[in-house]
Amino acid sequence: MARPRKNAVKPAENTSINTQIITDSETEREKSKIANSAGSSGSNDITYVACGLPLGIIFDDVDNGQGGYKTVSFPGINHVLQGKATGVLLGAGNAVLVSVKKSDWENIKRKHGKERAFTCIPALLTEVPGGESEFKSRRDEVKEMDNGVSPVDPDSLGVEKAKVSE
Repeated sequence: MARPRKNAVKPAENTSINTQIITDSETEREKSKIANSAGSSGSNDITYVACGLPLGIIFDDVDNGQGGYKTVSFPGINHVLQGKATGVLLGAGNAVLVSVKKSDWENIKRKHGKERAFTCIPALLTEVPGGESEFKSRRDEVKEMDNGVSPVDPDSLGVEKAKVSE
């Protein structure tokens, strides 16, 4: 049986990072306070991402730079309902702006860039280079975001009502 090397690099434990919510399309005046990304110091190190997913998304395979992985989570448009018993679910046409480390965002795009959240038009996870000011000025693009779980009007699809025979 082979002996383990003395200087072998052990993979770091899986760490979790919550992205910081800057603003969202529903309550633009209220800024939610979520734990800031660890190690994000300069503005060049930060990327702003708009997330139009209803429940958010978690990436648990982001490289941490030490041979291990960390978890980066993006809150969804219904993040304000977390832990509440009642509330109104927001539908299509809403998004949340979050900040994330640039290296983490590049890693996520490299690994998951061909998935539906990145490739649909308009994308449900998209980079916003100008931050909060550009997010607010692109409100018309945010209204076009369709996450696929919005209710559909049967009349718009030409569905006829069933006739009841007596």
